[in-house]
Amino acid sequence: MVVEGVILRLRMTSPHSIFVVAPAANADADGQIQVESHARPLLIRLGLTTEVIKIGARVLVRGHPSKSRPEQRIFALSLQFDDGTAFDLDLDRVLIPLAD
Repeated sequence: MVVEGVILRLRMTSPHSIFVVAPAANADADGQIQVESHARPLLIRLGLTTEVIKIGARVLVRGHPSKSRPEQRIFALSLQFDDGTAFDLDLDRVLIPLAD
Protein backbone atom coordinates (compact mmCIF):
# COMPACT_ATOMS: atom_id res chain seq x y z
CA MET A 1 0.00 0.00 0.00
CA VAL A 2 1.26 3.49 -0.84
CA VAL A 3 0.07 6.70 0.83
CA GLU A 4 1.17 10.19 -0.12
CA GLY A 5 0.22 13.14 2.05
CA VAL A 6 1.01 15.45 4.94
CA ILE A 7 1.95 14.40 8.49
CA LEU A 8 -0.71 15.68 10.90
CA ARG A 9 0.34 14.04 14.17
CA LEU A 10 3.45 12.25 15.38
CA ARG A 11 4.22 10.12 18.43
CA MET A 12 7.63 8.46 18.55
CA THR A 13 7.47 5.99 21.44
CA SER A 14 8.20 2.38 22.31
CA PRO A 15 7.24 -0.28 21.37
CA HIS A 16 5.74 1.41 18.27
CA SER A 17 5.77 4.90 16.85
CA ILE A 18 2.61 6.28 15.28
CA PHE A 19 2.03 9.13 12.88
CA VAL A 20 -1.10 10.24 11.10
CA VAL A 21 -1.07 11.24 7.44
CA ALA A 22 -3.76 13.15 5.57
CA PRO A 23 -3.57 11.69 2.06
CA ALA A 24 -3.21 14.22 -0.74
CA ALA A 25 -6.17 12.66 -2.55
CA ASN A 26 -8.48 12.84 0.48
CA ALA A 27 -7.62 15.41 3.15
CA ASP A 28 -10.80 15.13 5.22
CA ALA A 29 -10.78 13.68 8.74
CA ASP A 30 -12.22 10.32 7.64
CA GLY A 31 -9.47 9.90 5.07
CA GLN A 32 -6.59 10.06 7.56
CA ILE A 33 -4.21 7.10 7.60
CA GLN A 34 -2.59 5.89 10.81
CA VAL A 35 0.97 4.81 10.07
CA GLU A 36 2.67 2.53 12.58
CA SER A 37 6.42 2.08 12.69
CA HIS A 38 9.24 0.85 14.89
CA ALA A 39 10.19 1.98 18.40
CA ARG A 40 11.78 5.40 18.82
CA PRO A 41 15.31 4.08 19.58
CA LEU A 42 15.31 1.98 16.41
CA LEU A 43 14.03 4.86 14.26
CA ILE A 44 16.78 7.09 15.66
CA ARG A 45 19.36 4.38 14.88
CA LEU A 46 18.08 4.39 11.30
CA GLY A 47 18.45 8.19 11.16
CA LEU A 48 14.76 9.07 11.42
CA THR A 49 14.77 11.65 14.23
CA THR A 50 12.29 14.34 15.21
CA GLU A 51 14.49 16.82 13.33
CA VAL A 52 13.80 14.83 10.15
CA ILE A 53 10.15 13.81 10.54
CA LYS A 54 7.99 16.82 11.40
CA ILE A 55 4.33 17.72 11.47
CA GLY A 56 3.42 19.33 8.15
CA ALA A 57 6.04 17.39 6.16
CA ARG A 58 4.91 15.84 2.88
CA VAL A 59 5.71 12.14 2.73
CA LEU A 60 5.31 9.08 0.57
CA VAL A 61 4.80 6.01 2.76
CA ARG A 62 4.99 2.42 1.55
CA GLY A 63 3.83 -0.31 3.88
CA HIS A 64 1.69 -3.30 4.73
CA PRO A 65 -2.02 -2.59 5.28
CA SER A 66 -3.55 -3.57 8.61
CA LYS A 67 -5.57 -6.78 8.62
CA SER A 68 -8.29 -5.23 10.76
CA ARG A 69 -8.59 -1.82 9.04
CA PRO A 70 -6.62 -1.93 5.77
CA GLU A 71 -8.06 1.35 4.46
CA GLN A 72 -7.08 3.28 7.63
CA ARG A 73 -3.85 1.75 8.99
CA ILE A 74 -0.50 0.61 7.64
CA PHE A 75 2.85 -0.52 9.01
CA ALA A 76 5.55 1.55 7.30
CA LEU A 77 8.28 -0.17 5.29
CA SER A 78 9.70 3.04 3.80
CA LEU A 79 9.31 6.81 3.97
CA GLN A 80 10.29 9.36 1.38
CA PHE A 81 10.12 13.12 1.90
CA ASP A 82 9.53 15.86 -0.70
CA ASP A 83 13.24 16.71 -0.78
CA GLY A 84 14.05 13.14 -1.87
CA THR A 85 15.33 11.97 1.53
CA ALA A 86 14.29 8.34 1.95
CA PHE A 87 14.35 5.85 4.81
CA ASP A 88 14.14 2.09 4.41
CA LEU A 89 12.33 0.74 7.47
CA ASP A 90 12.18 -2.90 6.36
CA LEU A 91 14.40 -4.44 9.03
CA ASP A 92 14.99 -7.61 7.01
CA ARG A 93 16.96 -5.47 4.54
CA VAL A 94 18.37 -2.83 6.87
CA LEU A 95 19.84 -4.64 9.87
CA ILE A 96 22.87 -6.86 9.66
CA PRO A 97 21.93 -10.48 10.42
CA LEU A 98 23.16 -11.89 13.71
CA ALA A 99 25.92 -14.47 13.51
CA ASP A 100 25.01 -18.07 14.35
